[in-house]
Amino acid sequence: MNVHRVALGLALLLAGADRAALGQGGVTTGVLSCEVAGGWGLVLGSNRDLTCTYPSRPGVVDRYTGKIGKLGVDLGYYDATVISWAVVAPTRNLGPGALAGTYVGATGSATVGVGFGANALFGGGQSIALQPLAFQTGTGLNVAGGVEMLTLAPAPPPRAAAPPPERDFTVYFDTNSATLSPTAREIVRRAAAAARHESVTRIAVTGHTDTVGRTPYNQQLSERRASAVRTELLNQGVPPNQIVARGAGESELAVRTAQGINEARNRRVVIVERGPGA
Repeated sequence: MNVHRVALGLALLLAGADRAALGQGGVTTGVLSCEVAGGWGLVLGSNRDLTCTYPSRPGVVDRYTGKIGKLGVDLGYYDATVISWAVVAPTRNLGPGALAGTYVGATGSATVGVGFGANALFGGGQSIALQPLAFQTGTGLNVAGGVEMLTLAPAPPPRAAAPPPERDFTVYFDTNSATLSPTAREIVRRAAAAARHESVTRIAVTGHTDTVGRTPYNQQLSERRASAVRTELLNQGVPPNQIVARGAGESELAVRTAQGINEARNRRVVIVERGPGA
């Protein structure tokens, strides 16, 4: 359907709903749009899940979940369908979640109000009426006409995206060296690529040594190793404000050894990448 024709139809329908609302002493506050799950047609006593949106205030959209029930013959298979209702309420000042509740139609316990169509639904927690609009988006049969019952509940807030897990990379060095080997450069390149493509906010670069040599010298050597890795990360496009580099000397050995032991697994720099909140 042409977008302009849909917009015109909606305007005319809302105008009609306003007249109906005036007859009831209420006002049309907006449009509730619900996506109905697809599946085999609704038959006597069956129902379908809904996800709904309602713009309650400028820039604010309330979200609901719920179900619809329908009384009638099997309508056959239909795809996911969007149904829209004009919301008529005693006041325009509906608070968050105000549409939550149970709505029934004329075939239920409600009586059709003056100015409302026979397919209107009545209920909620604030004497609200839902008047079906005569158009829908998506594909499938126009199921709004036979809806007997509608239940709405505020949708749970969306889950915040979990921060990326902490990742670490380790590069190794030759004895008494702070020069990156081709293998070490490749590992740093992979670490930089991961940082660019994930929500990394902090990269800790820690240099280490084995126990060969004097402790003050090993501290300086570990700092040079950390600096070499930091420089390579910068060359790979990692922002400098994300990197914190330090040297731990021989104080944090990967493999515990006695003093003066040449252990390759201790001559290393560890790169740890952390996401927001980590």
